[in-house]
Amino acid sequence: MSEEKKELTVEEMLNMLKFVLEDSDLSDIVWAIRGPDLTRSEDLKEMYAKTIRIIAYQYEDPVEAVLSRITPDNLKLVLLELEEMKGSVGHYLIHVAFAFASFKNLGVIPWDVHHYIDETINMIIDLRLRLQDGEKITTEFVEKKLKPIEKMYMKLLKKYVRKKRGGSA
Repeated sequence: MSEEKKELTVEEMLNMLKFVLEDSDLSDIVWAIRGPDLTRSEDLKEMYAKTIRIIAYQYEDPVEAVLSRITPDNLKLVLLELEEMKGSVGHYLIHVAFAFASFKNLGVIPWDVHHYIDETINMIIDLRLRLQDGEKITTEFVEKKLKPIEKMYMKLLKKYVRKKRGGSA
């Protein structure tokens, strides 16, 4: 007497996740396993954690959530604050990367948007490692490193914002 497991739709899975996040006990568990708390990292958490929550709660279009929060300007702020952050930034970013990979695997965000997010995460990790190796990170250095991210961002903005508004890319 084997019972076949029912496959859930993406919407059902997101609704289940929303239920977990709205239950205070369950949400405490979810947030407790996201990695260690970091000090002086408000912009980092705002950029990624807020975007993840907005997508999970289905408050707005996932691509809009990403493109309105994970911007080159916000990334620049984070990069310039990296030296002041205390805690395991890399560990936190692993949780962030897994969350966005799950959204991609579920079809919630497209692969090119996921790739852009991964590149922002990789840049933070790279600069954090440079700092740990004693390298000094200047505003000019950050601005130079951001050029490829800015190009990716503009392509995504052009592709998805125009598409949504009915224009052509």
